[in-house]
Order: sequence, then C-alpha cells, then structure tokens
Amino acid sequence: MLVRTSPSQNEETRCSCSRSMMIGYSFASKGCKLWDPELKKVIISRSVKFDEENISVDVNIEEHNTDGTDEERTVPTVGIKSPVEFPSVDSQTPEGTNDNQHESDSTLPRLAAIPILRRSARLSRAPREPSAEITDATNSSNQNIERTIHHHRILPWVHSPHIAHFAVASCNLASDTSLLSTDIPRSYVEAKSADNVDLWTPAIEKEHSSITRNSTWTYVQRTTDMNVLPCMYVFTLKDSGPKVRIVAKGCRQVHGVDYGETYAPVVKFTSVRVMLATVAVQDLELHQMDVVTAFLHGDLDKDIYMEVPAGFKDPSRPNLVCKLLKALYGLKQAPRLWHAKIDAFLIGELKFISSPNDPCLYVKHSAKAIMLIALYVDDLLIAGNDTAAIVWIKGELRQRFEMKDLGEARVCLGLEISRNRGNRTLKLSQERYTQSVLERFGMQNAKPAATPMESGFNNIRWRDPDTSYKLANNVPYRQAIGCLMFLMICTRPDIAFAVCCLAQFCEQPLNPHWVAVKRILRYIAGTCNQGITFGLSQDLKPIGYTDSDWGGCRETRKSTSGYVFMIAGGPVCWRSKKQSIVATSSCEAEYIASCSAAKEAVWLSRLIADICNQDKPKPIRVFADNQGSIDSGKNQAITQRNKHVDIQYHYVRDVVATGKVEFVHCPTEDMVADPLTKPLDRVKFEKLVKAMGIEPRNCPVPSIEREC
Repeated sequence: MLVRTSPSQNEETRCSCSRSMMIGYSFASKGCKLWDPELKKVIISRSVKFDEENISVDVNIEEHNTDGTDEERTVPTVGIKSPVEFPSVDSQTPEGTNDNQHESDSTLPRLAAIPILRRSARLSRAPREPSAEITDATNSSNQNIERTIHHHRILPWVHSPHIAHFAVASCNLASDTSLLSTDIPRSYVEAKSADNVDLWTPAIEKEHSSITRNSTWTYVQRTTDMNVLPCMYVFTLKDSGPKVRIVAKGCRQVHGVDYGETYAPVVKFTSVRVMLATVAVQDLELHQMDVVTAFLHGDLDKDIYMEVPAGFKDPSRPNLVCKLLKALYGLKQAPRLWHAKIDAFLIGELKFISSPNDPCLYVKHSAKAIMLIALYVDDLLIAGNDTAAIVWIKGELRQRFEMKDLGEARVCLGLEISRNRGNRTLKLSQERYTQSVLERFGMQNAKPAATPMESGFNNIRWRDPDTSYKLANNVPYRQAIGCLMFLMICTRPDIAFAVCCLAQFCEQPLNPHWVAVKRILRYIAGTCNQGITFGLSQDLKPIGYTDSDWGGCRETRKSTSGYVFMIAGGPVCWRSKKQSIVATSSCEAEYIASCSAAKEAVWLSRLIADICNQDKPKPIRVFADNQGSIDSGKNQAITQRNKHVDIQYHYVRDVVATGKVEFVHCPTEDMVADPLTKPLDRVKFEKLVKAMGIEPRNCPVPSIEREC
C-alpha cells in the first residue's frame, strides 16, 4: 500500500492524499505507476509515500477500462524470482529488482497476489535484441561478442555515474582465453558454490581484507527509522585476473537524507596531452601510480546504513546492520568524497597548487624543479625534472594511501605511451583498444579504407524510408558510435568529423548510416597503429587552426565548425561540431567557427601558463583561411552583411583587441583543420592529417600488464 500525495496548486490549498497501490514504474517519465481504486485507472506520480505497515488493498483492477492512452499494461510480480535475462534497449529493469536479489531485500513487503491488467489493444513494437551482435560477423567474433554480453550481464542495474569508473574498468576483458571462458558468478553464493571456486576465493578474501583494513563500517542494531541500503557483490575479469567489489546500491539513497552534492572532477584529456607535450619537449621523467580501493579512503559526512553483506553475517545476531564510515563503492557521493580527500592531501601536505583552469592538474614549481600531477579518479600521472622529488612524492603517497607504483608510464587511461628520449619525442596511440573494437564488431579482417568517410556522403535523414533502408534492430549502431567516440576524443582527431556526423543519427539509424560506420571501422583497421606524436617541434607555444564549411548539412543547411590546436608538433585539442544557427554566408560561418576557436585559445593559454609557470598567458596565433572573417574580428563595422550576427560571436573582437588571440590568414590547401569540417579525398586528407601530427607508431606496443 502506498499513499500518493498531490502538491497543492497554490499556498492557500492544503495538500490532498489518496490511497493507491503501486504496480510498477513508468518507462516514459520518472515516476511510479499506481492503481487508484477511486478513479479506477492507472496514474503516474512522483509524489508518493510508501506505507509498509499495511500492504493490503481492496481493489479490482479487472474493472479498469483501457482507453489506449497508457503506455504499458504489464504489472511486475513482487517477490517472485525469475531467470536472468539480458536487458534490451527498449526495456530497462527497474532499480533494485535484479535477478540476484540480496538477502536484505527480505525486509521489503511482498504482495501475495496482484491481479493482471487487461492488455491494451495498441500494437507494441517488438523489443530489440541484445545489441552486441552483427549479422555479418564471423563465427569467432560472434563467440567473443557472446562472452562480452555474458560479462556485462553482471551489471544490469548500473545506471548512475557514481560507479562509472569501476563499470568502465570492468569492461576490459581479460586477454587469457581460459579466463574468458570462465563463468562469471552473479552472487556470493554462486561464487562459493561454483566449480571454479578456487579462482574467485582469493579475490573475495582480498576484498574482505580491504574492507576490514580501512574500517569501512561498524555494526549497529537495526531501527525502524533507518534507510538501510541493499548491497551486492560485483565480479569481473580483468587482465590482471579476477576482481571482486562489494557495492552498495546507491539507487536506494534519498537526496537530502543520504547524500547531497555528487559531482567530482577528473582531469581533462586536453590537460593530459599538454602535460605529455611538455614532458617530451623538456625531457621530464614520467611515472604513474594507482590507488588501491580509492573510494574506501573517503570519509562519510552523513549516517548511511547498509545490509550486512554475505560473508560477514552472524546468524546469531540477525538484527545487525552496517553503519558505513567510509565511502563504499556504489554510493552516489563516493567519488566526491574521495576527490576531496586526495585534493586536501596534495594541496595541504604536499604543497601542490591546483590549476584554476583544471582542478585535477596539480603543479609545484621551485627554483630548479617542476612537478606535475594529473589525477583521474584513482590514477595519478606524475611528471617532473627531479627524480629525487618524484621518489619523495611516491613515498608520501604510499604513507597516506595504499598505492601501487607502476613505474614509468606505459599505458594509462587507455593511452599507450612510447618515448624516444634521444630524439625527445613522445607518441600516444590506442592500438590495443582499436583492435578490441574491431574484434567486437567483426571487422578485424575487413579491407582497409583510405579515408574515414566518402567525400560525397549524403547526411540527409530519410523521413519515410522504405524497407530496404531500415536497419535491423540487432545492429549495434549506438555501441559502435560510442566506441569510436572514445577513440576520437583521446588520440584520433582524423575521425572526428565522420564520428560526429554519424552520431546525429543514433535515434533512427538506417542502412546508409551503418555502411558509413563500417567504413570508419575499415579506416581504423588500416591505421590502428596511428597516433599523436609530440616533439616534432621543440616549441611549447601553441598554434591553432580554425575552419568551417558552409551549409554542409543538406537537411538543416547548417555549417560545421572545426578547430585544432597543436603543441610541439602534435594536436592537444580539437573539435568538430555543427553550428547552432544557419549562416547566411561562408564569411559568417567562418566567423562563428573563429569564436569557438578563440574561447579554446584563451583557456589553453591560461593552462600553459600554469604548467610553465608564466607570469601571464601569452597570445596564441590562430590561422584561418577566410580573410573576411579575419577582418570582421579586427573591425567594429556594422554592415548589411553582419548586423544580424548574435552578440556572443563578437567575443572574437574582444580577444583580438586585447591581444589574447591573433588571427592570421593561411591558404586553404594548408588548412590543417579542414578534415574536421568536411570529408576530403585521399590525397588531401593524408596530407593534412600528417601535418596535424598524426603518424604511425614505430615502437612496439607496451605491455598491458602495466596499465592503470
């Protein structure tokens, strides 16, 4: 039984309540589906209060007359366990109702029987199949995909970013074939009763040891006013072997009661690339460290209670619950509390300064030494010109936290790092990740393509496509776009335009779009060892290029802006994005693109000033191939052609007048940002990509065992 509260329309009217019965969750909005016995219809509301003392309700749902307006008619059965099924795209499992319910769920009320609603006469679309299969994949790749599906099945309830770091890490399948074929347990009982119990027992004991060593919780008696969170074991296979986490179900937390703010910053990839460019030019030492069970170091500021996990229960004391003292994995505020802990340590005790332009980039300068730390959740990238200072920092970190010293950086945050200290060059690539993406989508043996997109690609949305253009439901279009987008963000600006163009069709992709996605996969198949090279130029002064097409989108007639900034001969930041308005001329489109480049240039100059200990940011030179847009930024003239331009784009004039950015003309054939705005032919594309600092990797791929 639950009570639905209806907020008053004005302050003079008191709130009214009505007794209803919960029958499920709405998939179209954030609310519960309720049966109102007085109105005799199904309603959806977010203002509800559960009455767990009295769960009986006298209703007859069979009398409900469907009018075709309700979205679903299926009532979830409470208290009945069903076999596990992989969640489809169109149907998501409600929070806290996964297949392996924790022992703590026994405290929830169970309904003896719920009448089944009469089905609506509306035709419902068939649910999509699990989106990790491709009809044209080879048999070997299909086996890998099935293993991937089985691997991800252990996390069907993860929908919030508070455990995103561990969820992403769990997606890295082990390279050992024997481990891949091992059944991953879904619960503690299953892990202890499985045939491969010897594989998971050490990992479980290691997690128990971490919990005990960090004094994660204390035991208290259960009271009626406690919001006791369920918990579960999460099992995964990584390259280093099996891994186990005890995770609290943060989806049951109540805002304002169990948690407040949840945002926690991480270092930007642009900051990491600028830092690595500095390492290459100044020949700095580069090391990495990893924090063991980082979130368990965060101190909770609220009283949070959790059911006792399996393996810790005392049958003689069944009324005990865990009062959390540390930020356990799964809590919504866990990342924020961990970041506050290590941030206070680096600034307060190690005397680093957090950059105001990137709070997760820490800088420490002295008369002869420079020290840099980039923090991404629990991964630390440490650079400096003083080896003794780096050893001291590592020692201080080990004394305060449980750390793993990974030595010189080889693979960190998915970036493969190789250095030639004799030539002072540093190369970034993602060869292993690229190969895993190709194997996932069955394209590892595909014929390579010369460019990521055909020069005449038609990006119009077909409004009413015929059957031949429709894409099958089991084609993983969105998954492919997501994998390519991570590759594009980290090390591959050469595929930025193609990925951003095809990402616009994720809602309703068609066959031509899927063919274009496979062309990108064919392109990276032939260039999987390609990456960013720093050190081709020994100058840390950034150089920018900005460009735009005009009306490139044939449907909306909007233009695409693109820019790239290079340091030490390699790109450190880039962007390809469709403009929000329709430009009336090519000059206006270039002017709008110049505004985006100017904002990035100002931020980049401040970041470099923090790293290099400069008194004030130095101006950045940005090249553009449209003389009209350059003149518009230098002159305050209001003409018939530019009087309608929005005020936000005149930011260009301000930065030019103050000397923060200098726009210089360059020929179109030398515009390095051209591949970010339109598809090009092979000869021009290869020329500009090489000028961008994207080159094949000549060094062997680093061992994955040293990855963070």
